[in-house]
Amino acid sequence: MSTTKLSQIKLDSTSYIPERNELGVRWVVLFLSTIAMIANYYSFDIPAGIHQQLRDYSGLDQDEFELYFNRLYSVYSLPNILLTLVGGPLVDWFGAPSLCMFYFSIIMLIGQLVFSIGVSFNDWGVMLTGRFIYGLAGDNIAIAKTALITLYFAGGEISFAFGCALTIGRVGGVLGNFIAPKMANDWGVPNAIWFGTFVNVVGTVGCFVLYLIDRHTTMKYDYSTEESDASSQSDISNSSSNITSPLKRDRKPEMEMEKDPYDNKEPENILEDKAKTMKKSKARLPRASDIKKFDSVYWLLTVAFVVVSGVVIPFNNIASGLLLERDLFKEPPSSCQVLQPERCTEGTLAPPGGNPAVDIYTGGSCPGENYAPAIPQLINITNTNSSDWEEDSYIFRNLTMADIRCTDSFWQDACTQNYCDKQDDATELAGVVMSIPYTISAVFAIPLGFYVDQYGQRAYIATIGFSILFVSHVILAHVDISAILPLIGQGIAHSCYGGILWPSLQLVVDPALLGTAYGVMLSIQNGFLSLIPLFVAFLYQEGNSQYIPNTEILFYSLAGAGVVTGILLIIEDRRTGRRLHRSHKRNPDTDFVASLMPGEKLTDETVEDYIGDAFT
Repeated sequence: MSTTKLSQIKLDSTSYIPERNELGVRWVVLFLSTIAMIANYYSFDIPAGIHQQLRDYSGLDQDEFELYFNRLYSVYSLPNILLTLVGGPLVDWFGAPSLCMFYFSIIMLIGQLVFSIGVSFNDWGVMLTGRFIYGLAGDNIAIAKTALITLYFAGGEISFAFGCALTIGRVGGVLGNFIAPKMANDWGVPNAIWFGTFVNVVGTVGCFVLYLIDRHTTMKYDYSTEESDASSQSDISNSSSNITSPLKRDRKPEMEMEKDPYDNKEPENILEDKAKTMKKSKARLPRASDIKKFDSVYWLLTVAFVVVSGVVIPFNNIASGLLLERDLFKEPPSSCQVLQPERCTEGTLAPPGGNPAVDIYTGGSCPGENYAPAIPQLINITNTNSSDWEEDSYIFRNLTMADIRCTDSFWQDACTQNYCDKQDDATELAGVVMSIPYTISAVFAIPLGFYVDQYGQRAYIATIGFSILFVSHVILAHVDISAILPLIGQGIAHSCYGGILWPSLQLVVDPALLGTAYGVMLSIQNGFLSLIPLFVAFLYQEGNSQYIPNTEILFYSLAGAGVVTGILLIIEDRRTGRRLHRSHKRNPDTDFVASLMPGEKLTDETVEDYIGDAFT
């Protein structure tokens, strides 16, 4: 290289621009992104954590409640069938994912606020409206988070970062499972829901701070968000090629700098500035025809992603009720009856000497642990002086567990106090047990993401996870053992969701189409998730108001489909260049073409970079 050429290269510290993935602030970005997702999942999972308390509070019969309850999750997914198709390209086009996260968090806060109002008035119409609004942004914030983390963690840390953000974010659901049942039992269902609104406020504040930090970083280093996005995502797809120049770009002269979404403008002018920038740089807007560029590996990853979420998320929605039915609050045998079938068992209306239960055939005691206490068979009581009772009369000729609503003081304090106290304990324990999968996932996904970053083998590990998921739900359906072991298995399987499936898209999709790729995947997922809860409610009704075994047969059938998909993914990945199998640290210079999708074309920006590097 000539002396003149060398003199043009500036190596002083003022001209050096570090990549985003070299900045220490990336860990702050990851932390705040995780806080945002914790708030998201906390409110999303609250109804699941207080399933029994919400049923008692609603006053609906079992089958009707189950239908409305599952609709809370269907209406969340319904708008995202289309909106994620818009959200992905919107984030690609807007070029400021942290700002998108802030806007989406505001929409989620509004939705949770409406939902809380609906619960306070026991109005299912308002509740469903709130969940619908929440769903308008609930998945799109995940797309924006993905784009932001891609900017700051492109390269060898990408799976690790996604594992942290997705699975630790799920800790929000775990916290909800611990906190919400206790709050609902002690303070009432509405207060438990309103606490979720407060958590959303914290998440919105966190997103605003995240936006300020990202904006400051972008302006400090004169990043062009579009350019950084494209180049960083190119690093993900082509990280193994090592074609890029060892020298960083110099700062552009001030007159040549493109406008940035994080300009010194007021927020209301950002969108206008972005439009001008797009027009100036002739950036390519996403098109519907882009979907045709996704290859078979992408579609198999999408099927795998949808199948795993179609098992894990709907199961978590009903896990509290299923665990009560299967393990923690089982219906006592028919031979277990109270000595005075027409009298209350415990409370202010119970006989002075109590009304114990015995086995009418053996005369022995009834099973205690993990079983509900026996209840009266006949009740005929009129409310004459208690303003705390919710009904004027309580007349039951064949009282069942489904008739008892422990949010009503009549049952809680006057007639079946022992039953309600044990139900409260069981619901709180159910919240702990149902948290096992997400807790295990949070523990395993991070080292799993680190492992695949270093050693690859994504399709093989994912298939093992699907197999574990299948076995776990077969056990829950047909084997009479504690649910803890299969739930641990589900947690290990779910680690593949955050540590493998989600970040793998960046290895098989053109970086310029990454937002669209995630949008299409989430659109299909939400179409699936809008139907599965309704099918679960149908199976519950067909199973005589029982979850076991019908719903579990559904879940392990889906998991079995995941195993088949995993095998096909291994075969197809080997056929198309083993992109999922290789690690980020691998350096196959001569094998670069194999790392591209069949028929994939490099973006204009990447080609210009390679040409510039070759002649520098």
